[in-house]
Amino acid sequence: MAEVVRSGVEAPVIVCSRLADPELWVTALARGAYDVLVEPYERGEVRRILDGAAARERRWQAVAS
Repeated sequence: MAEVVRSGVEAPVIVCSRLADPELWVTALARGAYDVLVEPYERGEVRRILDGAAARERRWQAVAS
């Protein structure tokens, strides 16, 4: 997450983890992550998160142009 911020690239960050840790989730979102995916990854959940991140990115691009 920190490297994405330092790079200056504006992109939705999705954190992937093997642990369902509420502290990780809160920390990731507080630092600007779009969402957190926890293993085992369920296809529907992955699709929902990716679709949401892509839609948010399209809205940001529309506002910026």
